[in-house]
Amino acid sequence: MSEPVELSRPFDVQTLGGGEVRIEIVASAEERAALARRFDLLALDDLRGALRVVGSGAGVVRVSGTVEAIVEQTCVVTLEPMRSTIRGAVERSFRERADVAEEPAEIELQLEEDEPDPLIDGRIDLGEVVAEQLGLEIDPFPRRPGAVFEPPSEASGEEGEGNAGPFARLVELKKRLGNEEPR
Repeated sequence: MSEPVELSRPFDVQTLGGGEVRIEIVASAEERAALARRFDLLALDDLRGALRVVGSGAGVVRVSGTVEAIVEQTCVVTLEPMRSTIRGAVERSFRERADVAEEPAEIELQLEEDEPDPLIDGRIDLGEVVAEQLGLEIDPFPRRPGAVFEPPSEASGEEGEGNAGPFARLVELKKRLGNEEPR
């Protein structure tokens, strides 16, 4: 059983007829909320994709365009919510999967170009293409502009709870236990 897709816009490649189609995708509030949960965002305030679908011969379909979003995440330094705008380019290709019996016995690796993704029942889910690109574009360590991490200072020389190293309590406990008589 496959998991539900938060943003689904199936496209039948048979409608291309060797031409080109331009498609605009705008996620609804419910779809954005589901994607925010999927990508662990505080909020996804806007998500849209402008895609161009082109049949390029040999059964390959190319999808290109842009994805734009406004996301709300937690700053890794201040732990405060922050909004940011994401813009990313989409470049994907799809092809009907070859029958297993037709595949060559040897596989040649080609580093120049990625292998096209498989078409499933002659369709591409363009909504999932937009969602996947969003996932790739999200900053995994968002930081507010100007936010600077300052570690606790240990240079003062005084031992205290605020500036002692992480093992200071263990050293203190060891000293205390070392001064007691064994029982």
